[in-house]
Amino acid sequence: MPKSVKATILFALAASLSLLPAIRGLELLMTLNLATRLAVWSTFASYAFLLTRLGRVTWHEVFFPAALLLGAALWPGTRSSFLVLALALLSWARSGICFTGTPLRSLAAELVCAGGGAALVACLAGGMSMGWPPGIFLFFLVQSLYFFFLPQDSRNRRFRATEDRFERACREAERRLGCTP
Repeated sequence: MPKSVKATILFALAASLSLLPAIRGLELLMTLNLATRLAVWSTFASYAFLLTRLGRVTWHEVFFPAALLLGAALWPGTRSSFLVLALALLSWARSGICFTGTPLRSLAAELVCAGGGAALVACLAGGMSMGWPPGIFLFFLVQSLYFFFLPQDSRNRRFRATEDRFERACREAERRLGCTP
C-alpha cells in the first residue's frame, strides 16, 4: 500500500475521532453551526497541509485555499454552501500538488473522490452532529482512493521526462553530499 494511502487512512481515523470533541468544545464559545464549520475547516486545512508533506511541496501552496476556506467558515451562511466550497478548495489544493501529469485522469479521479466523499457525508451527517465523525472518516477513506487512481510514478513521469540530465545529476550530487535539506 502506498505511503500516501496509509497517511490518508490514519488521518481519516484521527480526524473522525477528534471532530466531535472539537465541535463540542467550540460550541461552548459560539453557535453550533459556526463551531461545526470551524471544526470542518480545521480538518480540511490539516488534510491540505498533509498533502503538502506527501507531495513534497511547501505549505505556501495550500495557504491561500486554507485561508479562503477559513473566511468562508467565519462568514455567516448555510452549512451546505460551505461544504461545497470546502470540496472545491480541497480539489484546488490537491490540483497544485497532485495534478501534474494527466489532467483528464486527474479530473475524473477528483470527481469520483470528492463526489463520493461528499455523498457519504451528506448521507451520514445530515442535520445531526453525531453523524459527522463517521461521515468524515468515510470521506477521507474515499479520498485515499485518489492515490490508487493516480499512482506516484505516473504523476511524476512528465516532470522526469522534461527534466535536464545535468540538473538531475547536480541535484543527486547535492543530495549525496548533504547540501540540500
